[in-house]
Amino acid sequence: MRKTALWGWLFALAALAAMVRGHMGEHGFDWKLNQISTYAARGPYGSWVTASMLLSAAAIACISVLVARHGLLGSNYLVYLVPVFAGAAVAGLVMLARYKETAMTMDALRRASLSDVRLQSFHDAGLLVFFYSTICLSALAGVCCALFRRGAGVRALGILVACLGPASFYLMTSGWSGFLTGTGVRQRAALFSLWMSMALLLALAMKKPVPGESRGVEHADTTYGHSNT
Repeated sequence: MRKTALWGWLFALAALAAMVRGHMGEHGFDWKLNQISTYAARGPYGSWVTASMLLSAAAIACISVLVARHGLLGSNYLVYLVPVFAGAAVAGLVMLARYKETAMTMDALRRASLSDVRLQSFHDAGLLVFFYSTICLSALAGVCCALFRRGAGVRALGILVACLGPASFYLMTSGWSGFLTGTGVRQRAALFSLWMSMALLLALAMKKPVPGESRGVEHADTTYGHSNT
């Protein structure tokens, strides 16, 4: 399990570094106003932002393996919904990487060609699928950790993960940023909240199970409620 978690950490940290690199270079964008997709489509280092999306997808895939194969969150029927949301989040990220932004605003979209409208539609669909699936992934994984894992520290970590999902939705949709009202600020804060929830799940995978928990966590012998005996 730890080897898979290490790969997940590698992908997650590389995704963060690639995202930072993708915002560099000479350009006329403002991170407080412009979305990440704008940097991916038009920035001088846009390929780095695209790489960050794919690396994030790989990190989420590792978390799915940790849950389904290694029983990271314990053993219960509810746990097996987590890989479903993880798979949807990965699909959304792949769509974002494949179909880049073609219109930054609604006015630009109205003036766009049919081909650009089609690409923008796929891009927006990928963003919605990724965002809401990852929120559900974070909330459900945190709840499962709090309910089905042992140890006060581990359960507290699960509660924190569960809270980061709804927090991301609040950060994206509310006017919390005050004078920093640009979409870019809200988007980056929301996505960083989701990144933190994934990082905490990977950190959880590095922790040794408490006594009496190793059957369900390390080997997932009770998959779908059946033992292997």
